[in-house]
Amino acid sequence: MSVIDEKLQRFENIIFSDVDSKVNATIEEADRYKENALSEHHEQIMDKYFDYMQDQVHLIQSDIKRQMAKAELSAKRELLLYRNQISEKVFQNVKKQLSDFAQSSDYKTYLMNSIRDCTDSNSFPDAKILVRQEDLTFLKENDFNQHFTIEQDSSIRLGGFILLDKSAGMMIDQSFDSKLNELVSYFIQTSGLMINQEQ
Repeated sequence: MSVIDEKLQRFENIIFSDVDSKVNATIEEADRYKENALSEHHEQIMDKYFDYMQDQVHLIQSDIKRQMAKAELSAKRELLLYRNQISEKVFQNVKKQLSDFAQSSDYKTYLMNSIRDCTDSNSFPDAKILVRQEDLTFLKENDFNQHFTIEQDSSIRLGGFILLDKSAGMMIDQSFDSKLNELVSYFIQTSGLMINQEQ
């Protein structure tokens, strides 16, 4: 090989070496760019997927809350219906027993004694005794109208009486109707079947 060929070969080697290093650097830079671009794209996809998952979690949580509220409302409604059924059965029976008692001869004795007890312990000169229609005649026949005005009151259906003195601003309600209403209210409050409105 001649000197020129040798120089040419060295020159060629230098040029190809330089070209190879530039090509390799360009390939490495392209690989890095590709890797960075893929990594950024991967992160963007992951961010979008994460946002989507968060949205789905919120939707599921909202749906669960709605379903729970609906189930709770349904349970309260069922409890209310059940409580009303129990109350209706219990108090229809109590009402029947009061009605049966008010038809008995013991009731007349009870009514007279109750009125006497109430009027003996209180002095109300302007008092009225309010009773149901069925008791009006009976009480007048037993001279209760000598000391008090006895009147019929349509709010009294089951029996008992109301002692009313408007001038003294006093009313003593001994009617079976009001006692039954008090009993119903007490039952609802203490039966363990109250519906809790706080929540």
